[in-house]
Amino acid sequence: MKLRKTLFGLILLSALLFVGCSEHEAVTCVKTGYSNARKDVTMGEACWYAFDSVKWKMTEQIDADNYYVVAYGDITDPDTYDSYPVSLKFKVNTSTSAWSVVEVRVAGESSTYKSDIRGVLDIIFALYDSY
Repeated sequence: MKLRKTLFGLILLSALLFVGCSEHEAVTCVKTGYSNARKDVTMGEACWYAFDSVKWKMTEQIDADNYYVVAYGDITDPDTYDSYPVSLKFKVNTSTSAWSVVEVRVAGESSTYKSDIRGVLDIIFALYDSY
């Protein structure tokens, strides 16, 4: 009987942890989505390989279907081994699962220019490809 109660308690605790650790739908859209430039790797996979320890969070709800999501962490330059804090800010529409990068931040410097965003994404995909 004691074994049964212990087993039931572990199952209940596992279920509570699993439910409590679920991520926001907008975060899942980005992590499982593909960039227009790369259809062979999800954004989540690319960031997992590029960042030393990537973190994801939904930062703001714009309206019923639109959110801002941020992926952030440190990226290490493979040539110099210097590490830089980098973040990507995504605008996500959960009804269509569409997203786009609207801002990048590298070492505290922020940019919304498409060329800067493309450059950071190129680095992230190059780091993914190097593995």
